[in-house]
Amino acid sequence: MKFEKVRQKFEEHKQKNRISATEDQKAQLLKLAHNFPKLWKAHSTSAKDRKRILRLIIKDITVEKPAEPKQIVLHIRWQGGAIEDIPVEIPAPYSDQIRYGDHIIARVRELSQSHTDAQIANLFNEEGLKGAKSNRFTISMIKWIRYKHVILGPVLKRSDELTVNQVMNKFAVSRYVVYHWIERKIITARRLNQGSPYWISIDTQKENELTELVKNSTKIQNQSDQHPKTMQ
Repeated sequence: MKFEKVRQKFEEHKQKNRISATEDQKAQLLKLAHNFPKLWKAHSTSAKDRKRILRLIIKDITVEKPAEPKQIVLHIRWQGGAIEDIPVEIPAPYSDQIRYGDHIIARVRELSQSHTDAQIANLFNEEGLKGAKSNRFTISMIKWIRYKHVILGPVLKRSDELTVNQVMNKFAVSRYVVYHWIERKIITARRLNQGSPYWISIDTQKENELTELVKNSTKIQNQSDQHPKTMQ
């Protein structure tokens, strides 16, 4: 019985202290509700004010992860007692947000065989191509594409390869002679692209052949005298 008396007193207290809104106050509240989006987006409304507003209108929020992998559901309980469910798309990981088109990936795969990352980025920018966020290509962007799609970079100079200057010094010939050997495929040379240096492979057998060729060729010796060697 004591509990019933306490509950009755509590109800009497609520009734006595209940705040009744006038028609004018109700009209102001409705006006505020209609202006809520404007108030929320106003530059004069600080982040702290927005948090206070949320606490005034929302009682609590429960987050549910449904079977759909790219979505969550917010169960919102408003202060007035209403309950609302709002589905929210989960943002894609940053790596997925910066996806590049298949044509870009294919170009990088092709060019990576003979071009450095810097050269590919410069080439794309010269062609007016844009990155995933419509910006200019950078070296780091090309590196990311190669890493993401397992694209190997160009094979740079190997330890057993020689430069043009090294071949000149090794056989005491001019630059003209070395380029003549390259053009006639007397020696095996490769380069990353047009304008990049040659890297030359010479095994023991080829070294002996070239040594005999230079020794027995007066023409090569004369050309070497006419075109001084560049020491390196």
